[in-house]
Amino acid sequence: MITLKNVSDAIYLDDVKYVLARDVSVTIPPGRYALLLGEPTLGRYAIDLLAGSRPPMKGQVVCHGLRSWPIGRGGVLYGKLLGGHIVGLIARLYGLDRTLCEVILKGLLTQPDQLDGIVSDWTGLMRREFLYALALLPKFNVHLVEGTLPSQPNRFASLWAPLFGERTLGQTVIMSGIGPPSEFMKYCDMALVFDGGQVFIEPDLENALTRYTFAQQSSESTNRESLDDEEEEVL
Repeated sequence: MITLKNVSDAIYLDDVKYVLARDVSVTIPPGRYALLLGEPTLGRYAIDLLAGSRPPMKGQVVCHGLRSWPIGRGGVLYGKLLGGHIVGLIARLYGLDRTLCEVILKGLLTQPDQLDGIVSDWTGLMRREFLYALALLPKFNVHLVEGTLPSQPNRFASLWAPLFGERTLGQTVIMSGIGPPSEFMKYCDMALVFDGGQVFIEPDLENALTRYTFAQQSSESTNRESLDDEEEEVL
């Protein structure tokens, strides 16, 4: 569960001010939410606000339990780090057994030996698999997803999807930019809407998707890049 207490925040993009929240107080109880926005370019900032990595200008964002990083965002997978180095970092941060983490990941990944390789040498699909598999390791109470979920008819997706469903059962899941409205309907029950400084829950997901037509677009350039990577690998 996440609670926004008198939260106000704004973003300046190309000298244009966008109000993300204006004195908002709202509680987001456990459930599966599609994150919809009146201005789709604000998706990354809304996720960062909910994740706690972007402090609001005013007020507090309180998480009741352990919340995830933006699952699917690939900013950490660059440079000369080995996959095993990142696994070790996650294990230390969340008090996990590194050996067990590596066993789990190697059982999921299409190419288990990628953990011994340099992440900058990985293909797009290798990066995507690692990012989503990594998010299964800590026991999060709040899952924040940014980007399309693994859905290709392959071994990894068939293994990952039920594990993610089990991990998120009864928890809070907020999904941003996961694909067209049909994908939101598949995974979500309600909408969490950021629109003109207001933040509210819309129980009628289908109505919200119809109203916020921008939900059909990815709100993040990183999401588009990850899709391009995946398409290149499929081709």
